Amino acid sequence: MARFKILYKDDVVLTVNMDDEFCIEEIKSLQEQGFIPIDNEINASSSQSAISDFYSSFPKMYSDNPLTITNVLLFRTNKMQRLAYLGYSIIATVFMFIFCTVAIKRIYDYAQYSHYGSDDIGFGAILLFLLLFFINFWVLIAIAISRWKNCGNSGWTYLLALVGVFIADYYLMGSAITILNIYLLLVPQDIKARLPSHVEKTITI
Repeated sequence: MARFKILYKDDVVLTVNMDDEFCIEEIKSLQEQGFIPIDNEINASSSQSAISDFYSSFPKMYSDNPLTITNVLLFRTNKMQRLAYLGYSIIATVFMFIFCTVAIKRIYDYAQYSHYGSDDIGFGAILLFLLLFFINFWVLIAIAISRWKNCGNSGWTYLLALVGVFIADYYLMGSAITILNIYLLLVPQDIKARLPSHVEKTITI
């Protein structure tokens, strides 16, 4: 068994044998070339075994799915980085604000000018309002979960965090959701989310 340090850059994964006399110099040289080292060392019989062991340790962190609207809405990607999250969130929030403003005004107009008051509001209009609200809420949640996964977390834990935030905000008046949004905006991409989901080329040094 040997100790291996794994480094990666784009779709190239390198393994450095830490039992080699000049391993530290090799790692420094590779870092100067833009390769990023993984913190932990892997004990394995070969380079390929070391890489396989590392990938199997974090099976949920890897995704071949690029950042597309479809993959975001279906919770299939962890590639949502900070700037993309900011842009998508602003667009979705603006749309939500416009939609809610228009919908509330329409409902108010129906209530004001209907002969029978608010009871005369069309059932279909209410269903449409609820449907569009649900769709927009789904989009906002999908964007947040994609970013949450990009930070190295499981998508399901975001839902748990969101429940906790809603409960906390009952007492904190919106502070908890603000903290959660700041976390999503500021925390950098997790190192495992940057790794290629498959190895195109492996080099043992």
